Amino acid sequence: RDYIPSTWPGSRAPHVFLRDGSTSIFDLLGKEYTIVDFTSLGAVAREFGEVAKRLKIPLQLLHLPDEDHVAMIWERKAVLIRPDQFVAWRCATNASKPPAQDEIENILLVAVGQRAAPRSAVLDSCLATSGQYSHENLHAKPFSTTIGNVEQDVGKIDKMAAFQKEV
Repeated sequence: RDYIPSTWPGSRAPHVFLRDGSTSIFDLLGKEYTIVDFTSLGAVAREFGEVAKRLKIPLQLLHLPDEDHVAMIWERKAVLIRPDQFVAWRCATNASKPPAQDEIENILLVAVGQRAAPRSAVLDSCLATSGQYSHENLHAKPFSTTIGNVEQDVGKIDKMAAFQKEV
């Protein structure tokens, strides 16, 4: 019933107008993948750009150091957006330096579907306790185009089901 903008991987990127009041952040996103970097120096976007170029993955670099309002709503210093405007990855809370190049490579390859995302311990425990699912019924590496920081900020979601709160 209530919409709370979030850059949780797998959700649609929040719509926000930039400081000029007329430019939507969606107007600046590329037709393929876009790394949105709110850090002051833009190191995250540069590192992602270098790795994407090496891997031949089309990636637009969007450096917005002066958009504090947008950064506050997006809640992270760097966010990778898929072509459908959904979040593929976001950096850890308040991280302002880029991940290592091998991590960036993994993030990009998962986002474009060339590598499977690692199975999380949460998924494993849910499958082990659910009776109807077993590891034999699932692929060894489930496909996902989202990866990375999927922990929700404390206090952001108040209408969660009981099983979601226990994770």
